[in-house]
Amino acid sequence: MQREAAENKTKKVDKKRIALAIGISVISLVLIIFVGLSIKVSAYDKIFPNVTAGGGDIGALTKDEAEEKLIGTVEDIFDSEFTLSLEEKSEVFKLSDIGASADIEKTVQNAYDYGKKGNLLRKIGKYINSKDLPHNIEIVSEIDDEKIEELISKLAEGCEVPVKETEYSVSGDILTITNGHDGIRVDREKAKTQIKNTIFNSKEKKIELKLEDAKPKKVDLDELYKKITEGKKNASYARENGEIIVVEGFPEIELNKNDLKAALESGKETYDIKVKVTPPEITAENLRTM
Repeated sequence: MQREAAENKTKKVDKKRIALAIGISVISLVLIIFVGLSIKVSAYDKIFPNVTAGGGDIGALTKDEAEEKLIGTVEDIFDSEFTLSLEEKSEVFKLSDIGASADIEKTVQNAYDYGKKGNLLRKIGKYINSKDLPHNIEIVSEIDDEKIEELISKLAEGCEVPVKETEYSVSGDILTITNGHDGIRVDREKAKTQIKNTIFNSKEKKIELKLEDAKPKKVDLDELYKKITEGKKNASYARENGEIIVVEGFPEIELNKNDLKAALESGKETYDIKVKVTPPEITAENLRTM
């Protein structure tokens, strides 16, 4: 019995030693791999693998090699024709038509910096992931806002419905509220971003814009009431571009705020409210006849 117990004890000790040896081996292997990757990543003087720019692979290249390759990619882009479309209309353009330019040096620097900032573990993680996960660097570029605005507006002409803001007017003792209405338009900022991203960062040559609902500014009841009833003001003279002009005055209007609220909530295009109007002492007509 004692001999059997001793043998079992020996076996347990051997298992622990084996487990310990395996554990030490695994830790040693991990440390060797970590040290090896640390040295490799720290000394890696190229762009990480699988990094692209403008649809072209510049991974595992030096900065000079990447610049040379990217110059060719950008030249091809500038020689290309793009089609901008909206509904049934379309316009063909080249990058020179919208005053486009690309900063190749800065783009390559951004690609080179990818994965090389942060602590060592973060750098190693980025390097390992780059083997399987492509990463696209946007080409640093500029377009002439006025030229691209002209191109979008030319294409959108006849397709957009202008937004109408809420307005008011006074005739005699009647205040007329003209409620605003929705419009349909191309969001210029979205369109410019879409165009810029497409021409420099994909191989797509067709860009399709979309019309979106556009809403008038929300009317603040208190602000509008204050504006309408702020009190009368006499007409006056003013100098504009070296000439004396007459500035219109406006009357004092007494208005029930609840009536104004009803007009804004009516859903009608126009809504008339009877008000008390006190004209200014001096009108523009008075000044013009002096």
